[in-house]
Amino acid sequence: MNNKSMLDNFQSPDEQKEVIFVKEDSKDKFDERLIKNLSGLRKPTKYGILGVIIALLILKLGFWATILILLLFGIGYGYGLYKEGNPKFIRFLMNLFRK
Repeated sequence: MNNKSMLDNFQSPDEQKEVIFVKEDSKDKFDERLIKNLSGLRKPTKYGILGVIIALLILKLGFWATILILLLFGIGYGYGLYKEGNPKFIRFLMNLFRK
């Protein structure tokens, strides 16, 4: 390879880069539409869906595996609330571990 061809491909940091806009695919908006649609549901419907999911987990994985998954999810969710500084959750923890 000669040095001239290597220098031709080199881009200096000062050189402006082209910005290419890509048309957004409808699949990219799926999560946003799902959250918007689920947030409009009434509470009985949401808890009904949650009940079906838990029932399917129990049937497919077994009772104790489902309990472990739910327990670990609860611990992770609680830790996230604690790290976020949620005052209600922190007050709950203080009451739970108070002597």
